[in-house]
Amino acid sequence: MLGGQAAARDDEGDVSVGKGDANARAHEGALPRLETDGLGRREVGAGVAGVGVHGSRGGDNGDVDGIGHPMRVMQMGRCSIRGAITYRERLSPSLWVLVAAAVCGPMAALVLTPVDRTVALIVGAVVGIGVVVGLIALSPVVEVRDGVLYAGPAHIDADLLGEPVPATHEEARQARGAQIDRRAWMLLRGGIDGVVTVPVTDPDDPTPAWVISTRTPERLSAAIRRAQVRPRTPRR
Repeated sequence: MLGGQAAARDDEGDVSVGKGDANARAHEGALPRLETDGLGRREVGAGVAGVGVHGSRGGDNGDVDGIGHPMRVMQMGRCSIRGAITYRERLSPSLWVLVAAAVCGPMAALVLTPVDRTVALIVGAVVGIGVVVGLIALSPVVEVRDGVLYAGPAHIDADLLGEPVPATHEEARQARGAQIDRRAWMLLRGGIDGVVTVPVTDPDDPTPAWVISTRTPERLSAAIRRAQVRPRTPRR
């Protein structure tokens, strides 16, 4: 065109024809492309060179490693859900209990060996693995979530609990043995040394305390204390 105006595809930085100017000016638009190609990586609007969304440039546009805003919002949502759980522990059996349970497999195989060795091996493997997986899957869970203490099938608001008392070794053996109140709610598992005893302050509750097995009594006690002072999110 006359007057030095750029023709079609003229003065484009990635086109070999024309002036070959690498820096596009106001009258020099970007090459036509699909909108998803233009916005999928850097969130740069079509036709504006080097300008990001909301006036940001380069990588400072709310985009981390090519991940757009929807992905970041979804990740933040998952983090907030996980953040509501301040403590979680599965009271799975100890290693020695699992090894003893796995012996059920060879025992089942010996019973079926006179019938067929192949069938005996298959049945023994299935029984051994099934018993171990079942013991782990059916293990109770201790959890502190949204200001509530969960111990197996039971739960209670942390506001209705007193000061938790962690114990290990000899103190733990006394707490779940001679010193335990039969009226207390007990979630005890063999092979787990630690115990946390939490008194119940609700006058209408006939249960005087909760006695819970745990591998980390100090952490569980700290989680209960945090739940007692932290404002809980209102349920919808």
